[in-house]
Amino acid sequence: MLIPIGTRVKFRHSQEEGVITEVIDDRMVSVYVAAWDMDIPVGIDDLLIADPSQIPGYKAGKKKQPPAAEPSKTPPTTQEHGKGLRKAAAEGSGILLAFDPILKSDATPEKFRVLLLNDTPFDVIFNLELFVLDAKRFSKNGKLSSGNWIDLGMLLFDELNDFPAVEAECWRITTDGTGGKQVKDLRIKPKVFFGRLQPTPFLGRPTHLFPLFENLQGLRQEGPKEDLRAYTKEKTPHPAILKAIADDKEITHEVREAAEFLPELDLHIEKLVNDPAHLSNAQIAQLQLKVFEDYMDKAIRLGLERVFIIHGLGKGRLKDMIASRLIRMPEVLTFKNEFHPKYGHGATEVIFI
Repeated sequence: MLIPIGTRVKFRHSQEEGVITEVIDDRMVSVYVAAWDMDIPVGIDDLLIADPSQIPGYKAGKKKQPPAAEPSKTPPTTQEHGKGLRKAAAEGSGILLAFDPILKSDATPEKFRVLLLNDTPFDVIFNLELFVLDAKRFSKNGKLSSGNWIDLGMLLFDELNDFPAVEAECWRITTDGTGGKQVKDLRIKPKVFFGRLQPTPFLGRPTHLFPLFENLQGLRQEGPKEDLRAYTKEKTPHPAILKAIADDKEITHEVREAAEFLPELDLHIEKLVNDPAHLSNAQIAQLQLKVFEDYMDKAIRLGLERVFIIHGLGKGRLKDMIASRLIRMPEVLTFKNEFHPKYGHGATEVIFI
């Protein structure tokens, strides 16, 4: 169906209203949204007619003329739109996560480019991981300069139904090094996602936009997360990684390996093998100790500051075996089995010299 210019429409997912300003082809039109002050190309299938009587032929012999655009709602020129974006960038809206839709031939999204934008006056260091159904989809870290953005990876349209989750960390770079860390866990729900289509700094087009860190000036730092993985990562920013990124030097293989090394080892046997039922107690203990020793060798080689070894409670045999080996490691400064709000005394923290 051909929809004439001037027809008032609603976005099927977000319910935002706009006016058709251009018919691009038989499948796509350009819609001006006053709330966003910009034109957006949209597939016809993604629109609802706000008032069907606007369509010619809806009532025989009564063809409505397209309503005249109000002066205050005149679509902006490219130059005016660019000024608006530059003004927003100058004021700064924070560290933003954008999902930039990649459309199929029928103008529906096939997947999304995931972008991290630094709309602040500060350079920052970041770590970001995206999970789908608790499986890591991608992980990125590095330096992001003020007024720039970086491509993190892809998210498929169908994966929105799996409630993607983002874990992000951010440090502001100062003249004295790096400021306090901020952390953010973001759970993405489809209903919220489709309602966040809005103008995006630097890109000149709308994306599904989420704020991650809005106040780098204050350098607020959140307390430890209940999740041990987030808790250990908050305690273990690797000095070599931070220095290489802050100095804007090339991140070597060793530094990148350290960045991707998780400072947490879970020795529960079901985490190590798919079918532990066929293993004897002696074989299980032997495998756990082999994995532990290989992990410690790598942590020492990479120069980590500390790691957590998750051994559980049980009868305490695995904890004791680990402790007896830690005592004999000259690279270990100390280790402790303190209470953790989620794991209790089921994990040992190891601090290296």
